[in-house]
Amino acid sequence: MSPHLYNDYTENLLKDIEQAAPVGTTVHGYYSGIVAYADDIILMSPTIGGLQELLDRCMKYFGNTAINLNVAKTEFIRSGTTKTPPENINNEYISLDVHFITPQDSLKHLGFLWNVKKSGAATLNDKNVTERINKFWAVVYSLIKGGIRYCNPQSIAALFESLAIPTLTYGLELCSLTGTQMTDLDREGRKALKQLFNVSKHSRNHLNKIMNIHHISTIINNNKINLFTRLIQNEGTRRIVLAEMCEGNNHRSFVSDVVSLCNSVGYSMFDLLAGIRPKKILSTYDEIPEETIHALTECCTFWNVASKRCQFRDIMEEFVPRT
Repeated sequence: MSPHLYNDYTENLLKDIEQAAPVGTTVHGYYSGIVAYADDIILMSPTIGGLQELLDRCMKYFGNTAINLNVAKTEFIRSGTTKTPPENINNEYISLDVHFITPQDSLKHLGFLWNVKKSGAATLNDKNVTERINKFWAVVYSLIKGGIRYCNPQSIAALFESLAIPTLTYGLELCSLTGTQMTDLDREGRKALKQLFNVSKHSRNHLNKIMNIHHISTIINNNKINLFTRLIQNEGTRRIVLAEMCEGNNHRSFVSDVVSLCNSVGYSMFDLLAGIRPKKILSTYDEIPEETIHALTECCTFWNVASKRCQFRDIMEEFVPRT
């Protein structure tokens, strides 16, 4: 209950700041200068002076409602290609009581890592992907250390889907991932699943189909569609999504990514806008001979027998060229 109660406690802060515009950003005419999720708050402004004013208003509200702001976790970044005039180069900071906070190259919020590119624009696409992969492998290695290889195959697959995959895909539906990045993520997923089954990373790519596990790229695309559906159903964000669709010239937006995805898989945007949930996107797998499927299935059935686990590994690695 605590996040919901805290939302009620800070509701007036959001209303006060929005009503006291013009400071803060807007998206298609809708105010977006303050965004909150429980006790995590983002302030956005086209200028540092405006950002300071937003922060001052928050501090006044916090002072009246006995809320403490964590200075150590307060940070900000700049996003954009506009160069700072030389005479203002030393004024690029915001002040919080007696503390001065300077812009950073990266910012983490709710587990999402924003980093500033050389062009000056902030993006989720680079370090965020690397961070997710690192955390994903940390989960995989902890499962191996905990003895997951001795569990039955269904348990291995269930733990992989419930613990490892969500760690890898968290937030990636917000990223504009390239085809190469999607391919790399699929490869990481296959490699980790093979590690959990104790077969070589160079072995055959049969496990996803045998264990009925979707590719990472498919999961991310389904998450993207699900998020879009929730945004459409929300009264506040629906207007922004529709305005973004009408404008249709921002090739870097989440909405444009969803439109392109729907076009590629044959989904109707009208159905999505009407709140009709489409069937999940399904993964396509390599063809596997029936005798191979039968042999691997039999090994999984008698996984508690050491010889069957060895046979499983031999089948997976049979005739696989090594580099």
